[in-house]
Amino acid sequence: MSLFDKIISILDYQIDKAPEMFGPFHFVSIACIIFVTYLFVRYLKDADDKTFRKVMLICFIILACGEIYHQMCFSVDFDSGSAVWDYPWYKFPLQFCSTPMYVLPFVIFMKDGHVRDSAMAYISSFSLFAGLAVCIYANDVFCRTAGVNVQTMVSHGLQVVMGVYVTVYNRRRLTHSYYLKAIPTFVAFLTLASVLNLVAYEIIPDETFNMFYISPYYQCHLPILSLIDPLVPDVVFFLIYSLGFVGVGALVYYLQRLIISLVQKSIVKEKPAAKGELITH
Repeated sequence: MSLFDKIISILDYQIDKAPEMFGPFHFVSIACIIFVTYLFVRYLKDADDKTFRKVMLICFIILACGEIYHQMCFSVDFDSGSAVWDYPWYKFPLQFCSTPMYVLPFVIFMKDGHVRDSAMAYISSFSLFAGLAVCIYANDVFCRTAGVNVQTMVSHGLQVVMGVYVTVYNRRRLTHSYYLKAIPTFVAFLTLASVLNLVAYEIIPDETFNMFYISPYYQCHLPILSLIDPLVPDVVFFLIYSLGFVGVGALVYYLQRLIISLVQKSIVKEKPAAKGELITH
């Protein structure tokens, strides 16, 4: 076994039993996510643009490194005593929860404009919802690989942290049109996933390749949508899927907007403050 394989075998350390949803590991992870979110909102809400970009860059590096580790752990098998590498195409990193990794470079490196605004609005809504969904309903994400469990909660938790933080950071811009800017990014990912699903089925038909769980060749396993998928034609399911996520993305965004508005009003009653200012205690 090579030195690289030995390192991977250590990183691939297996525990006796996967953590349970709403068990100690899950609750500790949620508590950490809430605490880190508070720190971001409390101390970085008024950061200048340069600092904001640096914060997003650090988040991107954490996500990218975690995803590389995740991919390697699922690509190697040590059951035979030696490392056997075989890439699992169902783990290809183009699911809803991996999209922030592709969106963040636009936030970090692009000048202000429609594309950057769309990326930030996407993180504030669609990405935040995806992170929340997994962090709360973690039934299918825990496994026996200890490091992967940590990476999973860090990555999805960071989606929650970034989603809330980006919304608070842009609190003076939370108009109706702000959310609408997120939809083109969502549509772009849906289009890319659809094309890759069709191409992959022709190239690697023996592998399960179901990005965004919208492939017409495989059933969707997402809660609620898994009940609808077998009952309707593929085109109808795609429309329900698309409109459903647009709806929940809007719900997440407008709930944040409402909370921020209520906080600002309560602050104004207690102490006069500059318009749009958000103070946390």
